[in-house]
Amino acid sequence: MATGVYTPSIHITETFHLRDSIAIYGGFAGTETILEERDWIANPTVLSGDIDGNDITDPDGVVTTTINIIGNNSSNVVTGHNITHTAVLDGFIITAGKGGGGQSIGYCQSCGGGMYNEMSSPTLTNLTFRGNLAVVGGAMYNTNSSHPSLTDVSFDSNRAVERGGAVYNKSNSNPTLTDVAFTFNTVGGFMPGAGGGMYNQNSSPSLINVVFAHNTSGMNNAASSPVLNEVIFDSNSGRGMTNVANSTPSLTNVRFYHQTGRGMQTLIATQC
Repeated sequence: MATGVYTPSIHITETFHLRDSIAIYGGFAGTETILEERDWIANPTVLSGDIDGNDITDPDGVVTTTINIIGNNSSNVVTGHNITHTAVLDGFIITAGKGGGGQSIGYCQSCGGGMYNEMSSPTLTNLTFRGNLAVVGGAMYNTNSSHPSLTDVSFDSNRAVERGGAVYNKSNSNPTLTDVAFTFNTVGGFMPGAGGGMYNQNSSPSLINVVFAHNTSGMNNAASSPVLNEVIFDSNSGRGMTNVANSTPSLTNVRFYHQTGRGMQTLIATQC
């Protein structure tokens, strides 16, 4: 797809559906002759939930903070339902999702403003999720055994009203994240264990070379056992990591710097 801004349609329930055996690539200027010539940084290709066309954006059409979302927006900008790793999304900015509308067409409209995955394991590469909003999982919501693979992905300035400012993993959803950054993601009302970066509930993702910085709390684990290798928690408000409900994370070369609360805390509680 060529550089530009693309919206699903004019109704909040409309979404970009990923499909098996279909790879979608962004970052083209329109003059390339082979895939390798594209440049997704120089040629930003934006999937936006701004269906009214009235959000406040940067020159590329990207909402840089959720307070600039105005009026009606797509509840889930991108959706995966019962898809495998053969569904590929590569080289896009996903922005301006506004998940807050309850349940419709089989999907939780309050979950995953940027992307909603159910029973799905898409391959996600060279993506930026910025300025997305939802009740839970501001940028991404993975549920019911969804195991997406994320490589070279950034989550910046997304917000959830309750939990998982950037990502919420639920019900045995175990994504793999490699070279991923979580920055300036927030949760409303700020609870230290609400997972401004990531909230895991009965889910155990694998993280390799991941950074959580300047989020309102880094990661919360509830009945979850994530595996972290070469992960940095830096300057997050509250705790870097909170573990409840018998969560047992595996940590290798994990570092905590400059948290305003404790680096990691394990609590005897059912949920936080």
